[in-house]
Amino acid sequence: VDNIDVPACTARGIIAVNTPEANLMAAGELAVALAFASFRNICVANEAARRDDFRRGRMIGNELEGKTAGIIGMGRIGSIVARKLKGVGMKVIAYDPYISSDRFEQVGVRRCDKLDDLLREADLITLHTPKTKETYNMIDAPQLALCKPGVRIVNAARGGLVNEKALHAALVSGQVAAAGI
Repeated sequence: VDNIDVPACTARGIIAVNTPEANLMAAGELAVALAFASFRNICVANEAARRDDFRRGRMIGNELEGKTAGIIGMGRIGSIVARKLKGVGMKVIAYDPYISSDRFEQVGVRRCDKLDDLLREADLITLHTPKTKETYNMIDAPQLALCKPGVRIVNAARGGLVNEKALHAALVSGQVAAAGI
């Protein structure tokens, strides 16, 4: 309800409620779908096909299996994403200073104590945090510079977690191969 004028709704007899559990699976699956799209060049292939351009070399993607997924935020959605990415053969690491070590063990994910460690190791970075003062622009130009060249970024959480100008510059330079937002 952070984007809804609740008092205005109430005044008009419209009930606006927060249902944080309602879309957990949908949000997790969207993040995984964006990861697949970014590795397999699905959007590029779709656009090329619409232009009758069937040059296969431009459509070849990369496999997820054997790559490292770095999850920022290991709450309910991050845990769903971890489980699904492990299912396709990705190594999964995660950063979340607020989640207990037990939770990481339950999900079978290696904990990174520092965000910078995750950024340096991940082939895919996916964000699953709320937007707070602490998480606003948590991925900015200095963080993108720490990443492996060709990293993929997925933000299916909130706008503002990734600085969009810095992300654009990293996409143009090739530091980031693809982004799903």
